[in-house]
Amino acid sequence: MLGCKSTPIQSIQTNNQDTIAKDPKVELGKLLFFDKRLSRDESISCASCHIPNKAFASNDPVAIGINGRKNLRNTPTILNLANNKSFMFDGVIPTLEMQALVPIQDHNEMDMPMQDLVTRLLTDKIYEKLSRDLFRRAIDPTVITKSLAAYVRSLSSLNSRFDQFYFKGQKDALNAEEKAGWSLFSSKLNCLSCHALPNFSTGNNANNGIYAVYSLDLGRQRATNLPEDEGSFKIPSLRNIELTYPYMHDGSMTDLAQVIDHYNRGGKSNANKSNLIKPLNLTDKERNQLVAFLKSLTDTSYIFH
Repeated sequence: MLGCKSTPIQSIQTNNQDTIAKDPKVELGKLLFFDKRLSRDESISCASCHIPNKAFASNDPVAIGINGRKNLRNTPTILNLANNKSFMFDGVIPTLEMQALVPIQDHNEMDMPMQDLVTRLLTDKIYEKLSRDLFRRAIDPTVITKSLAAYVRSLSSLNSRFDQFYFKGQKDALNAEEKAGWSLFSSKLNCLSCHALPNFSTGNNANNGIYAVYSLDLGRQRATNLPEDEGSFKIPSLRNIELTYPYMHDGSMTDLAQVIDHYNRGGKSNANKSNLIKPLNLTDKERNQLVAFLKSLTDTSYIFH
């Protein structure tokens, strides 16, 4: 497993660099992403929850919208989404363009009807020029969602010390403890079954046994109404996990030690819990090695690009 390089990270970096260089919609999308006028009361922007120096996530347990309204779910990172096939914790939205509609219009987030947003932005001369130049039309829902999606696709974080060690062959990029943690993660514990390279996520949904009964948030079942989807959430990327605390879909775990304790116990009993979630029987030394390895996935170089 230590030699498995089935998806070269260089190809992903090249694709992302091409997106940035060739897609002029990124500039417009970035302006929109940081514009508080996208919320009803102009108090928050997309970046209010997806904070750049927090790996475009947030350290609040759940997303907080206008007027302090709380969502049910934690804010996930939006780095490295260019090649993803589904979005949101339910994993039922197939494109970033469609995903962009959700937080803007959601009552507990930005609470801004799309047509009202269009009317507001039509008076902005910069948006008007960029929209005409890029889309040959006045700003409208298509312009907004395509531009936001282009910006999100441009966000890449693939230069952690682990990347330097594993993909670039810099054997001294990790210390002995971090290498031992990687060996545990990739071989003994089979974590790659869910947190696959290169993004440390398969992109699939799973029930990880965080609760015996999912009464507050049913997970994917909320969208599909299928009993077998109760407690099923999209598997998050572990990249930059050191920065994106608290953890789990509801932000209920405050640090990495707590997360590892959860998996070490094998999760709570639930009919839909993945059969991959089993007690790990880790020693204290192994737990520390895992934490050290996970912290080697931190990469903030994206902030300076």
